[in-house]
Amino acid sequence: MKKKSGMRSGIVVLVLLLAVGFAAVTTQLVINGTINIGANSADFQQNVIFKSATHTGATQLDGETAGTATISADGKSITYSTQVLDNIGETATLTYTIQNNSQYGASLGQLKCSWGSTYDESTAAASLTDNEYVNVVATNGLNGTTLAKGAVTDTTNISAADTVVVTQKKSYAGDATNTSHTYTFTCQMTATATEA
Repeated sequence: MKKKSGMRSGIVVLVLLLAVGFAAVTTQLVINGTINIGANSADFQQNVIFKSATHTGATQLDGETAGTATISADGKSITYSTQVLDNIGETATLTYTIQNNSQYGASLGQLKCSWGSTYDESTAAASLTDNEYVNVVATNGLNGTTLAKGAVTDTTNISAADTVVVTQKKSYAGDATNTSHTYTFTCQMTATATEA
């Protein structure tokens, strides 16, 4: 009996040694990961666009051209022409909305304008009042707001609407060959991407 008991004990010890032996021979497998993220500037630059542009102004007499507001095919610019302003105090107003189709929020900056067909940062201002005949004023109702991804600015709220208002401040008499004069202005707003 002693022999069987010793054999059983030996088998148990052998099994334990084998278990410990296998457990003693182990290894660790490790994964070291690196994640790279970056800004998708093309997404932001292509997808923050003008959604609508509307001109309002005085009713035109027969034969006079009414004002127009047209958004470019890429949505990045508006071409705006006023009606013929021929009375002191007459106004033309461009109202627009901006849509953010990007994956980012869009922090909207101040709209600044300068005289001429090319934007000039050194002379740009929210109000152009140095012209003899007309003023150009950007209301900047959206300045400092952040437009969430997928959102459109709201023009039903007058305090949040963004407009450019042109007002005639002096009459233009012209001469025998020129009965009208054309002025050009360019406005620009910076939108900055924010994490969404």
